[in-house]
Parts: sequence; C-alpha cells; structure tokens
Amino acid sequence: TVDVSVTGTEFDVQLGPEQVRVSVAEGSVDVTHTDLASTNQYQTTKSLVAGNRYSINPSEGTTQFALIHVDKIGAWRTHRLIYSDQTIETIVADLDRYYDGTIFIADKRAKEMMISANFDARNVEDVLSSLTELLPLELTKSQGGLMIIESVAPSNR
Repeated sequence: TVDVSVTGTEFDVQLGPEQVRVSVAEGSVDVTHTDLASTNQYQTTKSLVAGNRYSINPSEGTTQFALIHVDKIGAWRTHRLIYSDQTIETIVADLDRYYDGTIFIADKRAKEMMISANFDARNVEDVLSSLTELLPLELTKSQGGLMIIESVAPSNR
C-alpha cells in the first residue's frame, strides 16, 4: 500500500508495472508506504519537496530517492516522456497509455535495458522504432495492433 498526502501544490504520481514514482514540482508531499517484502510489514513515511522523486517497489520492499529537474515533472501533460536511466519495461508501461494496441516485451534482457531519452508520446510507433535504433532491440508489428519488442545480439544488428 502506498498513500500520498499532499501538503503542496504541484506533483506527479506514476504507477508502473513494478513501482510507484512520486515527484514534486512545487510545495511538498508526504509518501507513506508499507514494506510488503518484510516479515514485519512496517510503514515508512518520506517527505518530499520540489525537485524530489521517490520510487517505491512495494512487493520487493525497495525504494529509491532522486533529485530531478522540476521541468521534467508532469512533462506528459505536453506529450513529452522524459527518462533518465530507466528500463525499457518502465518506458513501455508509459507508452501503453498512449497506444491503442498491445506492446509486449518478449524477454527479460529487453525489459532490463536502460536508456535516458526524451520522446513525443503522440506517435508510439516512432518511439518504439527509435528504441530499436538506439539499443539492440528488434520490433515486430503483428495484426491487431500487437507490437513485440525483443533483444537481439549486438552483432546481429
């Protein structure tokens, strides 16, 4: 369980496949979460101020604190997706919100690849094509809007 108490004015909460990310652009926010991975299941509260990002993986009981530029927070409102050292799995989870079909990552190696990038979310197919140019990935388009991403050996590119 993750609870967010707003004590400020401008913030962003992103719910991904494995984690919750809370970022503060202005003011402050208190984030309380339960560590489900611990046998004690204790609660932790973290107070965030402008420029703070707190990521929580409730099932593993891991957290990550980062300082980020406030201009990156809520960039999705202007169709921008901005990533700093994020996994393909996280990026695809965000892209799924903009795509009418299904995006499937075929293997663990592809899911765990990391990238820093800035994309326009209005054309998901262009974003996915860009990823295949930047990383050893292959994109297959199937009928019914299914897009399959899989890793390839760097020598096979």
